[in-house]
Amino acid sequence: MKRILKELFGTALLVLIACGIASTSNIILATSVTLPGAFSLLTIAIAGGLSYYVTSYIFNTDKERNAFNPILTVTDILNHRVTLATGIKIILSQLAGGILGTEILGIILGGKYGAMGANGYGELSIIGSSVFQAFAIEFITSLILCLVYQKIDKLNNQFIIPLTITVIYLMAIPYTNGGANPAKSFGTSIMMGTAYIKQLWLFVIAPICGAIISYFLAKLLQKK
Repeated sequence: MKRILKELFGTALLVLIACGIASTSNIILATSVTLPGAFSLLTIAIAGGLSYYVTSYIFNTDKERNAFNPILTVTDILNHRVTLATGIKIILSQLAGGILGTEILGIILGGKYGAMGANGYGELSIIGSSVFQAFAIEFITSLILCLVYQKIDKLNNQFIIPLTITVIYLMAIPYTNGGANPAKSFGTSIMMGTAYIKQLWLFVIAPICGAIISYFLAKLLQKK
């Protein structure tokens, strides 16, 4: 139960920070004629990485590593770090955390939160990406994140995951607004409504596919 609560509140905090910064940076950009669009891209990418670092620092211990992301929990299940039953409970708590984080943010910002960093393609993305482009980006970025996550035990580097998130967000934001976390996608889609909910399937299926393939690829890379 303790871990479930950590995953719930940790995911809520991660989403609150990352989406909060995304919302405010876009508001600043919209009200300024001097700031380039790259300001928002870089700010949101860095926020995604730092929000994970802050959350991990608060909730993780030397003996327990929480994921705060369903696709990372999928790799934990595949690597037998958690049982299937426990993994499902963790994923459900992460999804609930995603909703909690966005609801809190919505209250704080009083409804003035723009797109809140919600994930989408077509008209809901910055460059109007196609379904194929969005799926490919979400798959690749999730694959990279999960590959790195599975090596953390050996690298023992707390900065590598936040750095990885920043890098993949720099790649993904123009196409999908930066996903690779179904809990974040779930919470923001629920908040933003029908148009985003209709596209939510992609931001669940593509990252999970990336996570599963990363497990087999990690095993292949570990072979001598």
